[in-house]
Amino acid sequence: MQAPCPDLSGQYLLQGEDGRVEFLIQQRSCQEITMIRKATYLGKTTLERHLLKIDGHFHADNPWFGGRDKVTTSARFIGQQLEIVAAPPRDIASVYWKTRYELLPNKDLAISEFQKTTQSYTPGLVAHRQR
Repeated sequence: MQAPCPDLSGQYLLQGEDGRVEFLIQQRSCQEITMIRKATYLGKTTLERHLLKIDGHFHADNPWFGGRDKVTTSARFIGQQLEIVAAPPRDIASVYWKTRYELLPNKDLAISEFQKTTQSYTPGLVAHRQR
């Protein structure tokens, strides 16, 4: 029997030199996550909302990171990490990016990005839990 998935629900802040990203995650059991990202970079703010089914299959989604291109995303838990994969709608083999989210013991959120050059995930950035 598989261990229950972690509950990533919460509000998080990732602060950088030139901007910040606020995440609001609402999780419904191990089946669905709503992620609202508010990114402010060099004074420009973008807001995006993603409703992700956690089933490992690709589904139509809104653009990420302020982009305009149509995208499909897949979400699944791999152990205690939520992996989100984005790809073009008509060619899911051509992955745009992969990111893993992991809840840390202090309830902050580790965010690791897949690097195509090394075929591995980077050590994660940490988004600090706000509430």
